[in-house]
Amino acid sequence: MVEKLIQVTESAQKYLREMVLSHGGEDTGVRILIADPGTLHAECGLDYCSRHERKDQDQIHEYAGFCIVVETGDARYLKDAVIDFQQGSAGGELVFHAPHLWTLDVDPGASLEKRVAHVIDAEINPGLATHGGSVRLAEITGGSVAVLEFEGGCQGCSAVGITLGRRVKRMLMACLPELTGVIDITDHTVTRNAYYKSG
Repeated sequence: MVEKLIQVTESAQKYLREMVLSHGGEDTGVRILIADPGTLHAECGLDYCSRHERKDQDQIHEYAGFCIVVETGDARYLKDAVIDFQQGSAGGELVFHAPHLWTLDVDPGASLEKRVAHVIDAEINPGLATHGGSVRLAEITGGSVAVLEFEGGCQGCSAVGITLGRRVKRMLMACLPELTGVIDITDHTVTRNAYYKSG
């Protein structure tokens, strides 16, 4: 048994105890499943986990009447996580809050430049590629401002302002709160390969 990783509210503990009891009793726990951790597509879910389904690399977190099973490699994404049970007009549901679920899967000691480049490569460019475009980090200036340059279908694109504001800037600053700004130095007068052209 290890120190509890996840805060489970009293209402959630009651609900989970009842679910585990109805499903298999003391021999059954609850496994936390994480898909795509460390990306903006990360998702979390719960499933039953019998004793014989546990693995050597699992962490077991004991609560009154049930346990939560977490794969050791996923534990860092569950720091400060909270499971709550909220009652609504149509019944109730478990609500899972894991603030580190989207934490970049990159060395936390890496430079801001490397972490920005990671977000661009992992989260932003795959979407831009559908329009034949991409963006690259030119530099970090002023200690915390990302300077970007768009290429391909994004260079000279009449919708690049929307792309920069709604997608690229928002995503970078959500993933990397230490960024204080994102600016574009692309020469958008060059429209030869632009995905959208005005006029």
